[in-house]
Amino acid sequence: MCGIAGIFHYGDPATEQDAQAIKQMTGALAHRGPDGEGIFAEGAVALGHRRLAIIDLSPAGAQPMESVSGSTLITFNGEIYNYRELRADLEKMGRAFKSRSDTEVILNSYEQWGPSCVERFNGIFAFAIWDRANRKLFLARDRMGVKPLFYFDDGHRLLFASEIKAILSAPAVRRTVCAEGLSSFLTFGYVAAPLTGFEGIRQLAPASTLTCGGNGIAISRYWEPKRPPDAARFKSLDEAAEEFGTVLRRCVKRQMVSDAPLGAFLSGGLDSAAIVSAMAGQSDAPVKTFCASFEQGQFDESAQAARTAATLGVDHHTTMVPEDLAGTLLKAVRHIEDPFADSSLLNFFSICGCAAGNVKVALSGDGGDELLAGYFTYDAGYAAGPLKFLPAFFIELLKPVARALPLSDYPYGLRNLAVRFLDGMGEPAGRDHASWRIHCGSALKNSLFNEDLAARTASFDPLKEYAARYNEGEPGLSRLGRMLRADMLFHLPNDMLVKVDRMSMAHGLEVRVPFLDNELVDFCLGLPDEYLFSPFRGRKIILRRHLDTVLGCAWSRGPKRGFNAPISQALRGSLFDLFMDAIHTEPFCGHGPLRIDRLEKIANDHKDRREDYAYPLFTALVLALWWNTFELTAG
Repeated sequence: MCGIAGIFHYGDPATEQDAQAIKQMTGALAHRGPDGEGIFAEGAVALGHRRLAIIDLSPAGAQPMESVSGSTLITFNGEIYNYRELRADLEKMGRAFKSRSDTEVILNSYEQWGPSCVERFNGIFAFAIWDRANRKLFLARDRMGVKPLFYFDDGHRLLFASEIKAILSAPAVRRTVCAEGLSSFLTFGYVAAPLTGFEGIRQLAPASTLTCGGNGIAISRYWEPKRPPDAARFKSLDEAAEEFGTVLRRCVKRQMVSDAPLGAFLSGGLDSAAIVSAMAGQSDAPVKTFCASFEQGQFDESAQAARTAATLGVDHHTTMVPEDLAGTLLKAVRHIEDPFADSSLLNFFSICGCAAGNVKVALSGDGGDELLAGYFTYDAGYAAGPLKFLPAFFIELLKPVARALPLSDYPYGLRNLAVRFLDGMGEPAGRDHASWRIHCGSALKNSLFNEDLAARTASFDPLKEYAARYNEGEPGLSRLGRMLRADMLFHLPNDMLVKVDRMSMAHGLEVRVPFLDNELVDFCLGLPDEYLFSPFRGRKIILRRHLDTVLGCAWSRGPKRGFNAPISQALRGSLFDLFMDAIHTEPFCGHGPLRIDRLEKIANDHKDRREDYAYPLFTALVLALWWNTFELTAG
């Protein structure tokens, strides 16, 4: 992985100040690419690059890279896993190469096939190509949104970068809060693309390209998840599981290509066990694996991970997540840069630090839940179906009963689940599924907003886009298929993959996600529902069958815990103190978007166990830290 940045002027040529600005932007990304820096400036464009050398470690792989023809230049972040096959095809067409890198394959692909070249790439990427001949800048992001790409357009110039902080380092970019982005964050605990928390700074959505010329920008989407027309028909689950294993091993082997040391994350769950198992069967030496451990037993998967590691014969490393969650959070917020309140970022920050001390590339099991129906929300979705016919007044009668259940510090306490389930019952299709992701409900959120922010976001509905991903599915798509589609297109790129990218790159570590390989995604999109989920047989049915086959009875698995941190307890201890300090610190206290008196009340109610406000409190805490760190203004 690397860090990329650039400036494009619509009319006037670049100035000396632009050369200075691109160096500042690239410097802000030094942690993403500690192995080298490159800058190119010509006419209306300036490109910057920070290199994390993984494939072709020689100077020939340095960027920005110019094509052999000289007609295009590129700055690129990511990996193209099928670059060897593409290179062979391009060489047959007469294309010349001067390096062994996948970067040059992108350049030649663009010159050969134009913008549609992105449809041929199997990989994780964000790149910008300067097309000299047509005086156009072409930006692209991978299908699933593994690698980030942000941009700022003020009508005179376009700035782009791998991270927001690079754009903020450029002159004349104000740090003004985006009201809609803030509403999205309080609702979900993340800011959903194309918004960010900063007014004027946007994210290029996954599977999208942006072409920038003299007349402005044009954005188009090049991929949608659909059932492949040639989807395999299997006689049995066993036959399907066997083919699944074959495809998984092929994808893992493809992503094990590296000229730098490589390892994997290994938790106590199914996804990472499958990835590491496939790696171990195709590696000449024991695979290095990494796990995070908590002192709180209900959050700790290290014992199960150790048993899986022993079964697979890997070189396993466990790191203890610091008991001081406040210290870890303060470090993480600077790197996450957009407000982001998935508590698992604390775990992931620690495990990436451990892995980076041993390897330069790590494979992860992220994407398995969205691809193979791993969330308990799919159980809830099916359970809610028959109950939709219950009278609304009866559902309202049950809500006080649910809220009267005992509070729990467990990741998925009964009270929390019951309240969320009943709150979603009254929502229409799509919105009911999206409601499971809510950190801060609309009533509480509106009570926290100051008067100005409440007015600015009154017509904005954060659940609308999530529900749209559910309802836009192809005709005949099942309820499970729609839930998976929504999570794949909304929750996965805005939450899970943001955490993976920012926390890994904070340590200069490249993370690859084999479950999101094009081939495996297409294979799983063609599977029937009964191979993924059943109210009676559970979730991830095909993956469980595959693991039972390859690991046998020697492998035991525990219940799904997720990868959460014990924030409920911490918000009654060290995080409570940090929360109070953060909300009373300028500029948040004096010019922030939330009412301090309301924040104090819910914090004390949570501390005294009168109510469970763990999600909204952690969200508000991250917001205050983010606001103070980046010195936001309300606009």
